Amino acid sequence: MIELKELKELIVNSEIEFIEQVQHEDPKMYIDGITDEINECDDIDDIILFYECHGYGLKTAYKIIIDLLMKNTKLKKGKL
Repeated sequence: MIELKELKELIVNSEIEFIEQVQHEDPKMYIDGITDEINECDDIDDIILFYECHGYGLKTAYKIIIDLLMKNTKLKKGKL
């Protein structure tokens, strides 16, 4: 089972990958803000709320988390 800390790291890393692909005025400020928000999450419900506050629906929030977990599992198995 994945620890909350590891899930938080996956989310922040995915945001870093995203921000590297788009133009943003201040990418460091964006990543610092996301990191602060994620670090304030105490459980999975808080992480779902984080995604909902950023404009994602509940279904999409779950999909994002599942995709991150699946990608992480494949990376650990050396399949990506």
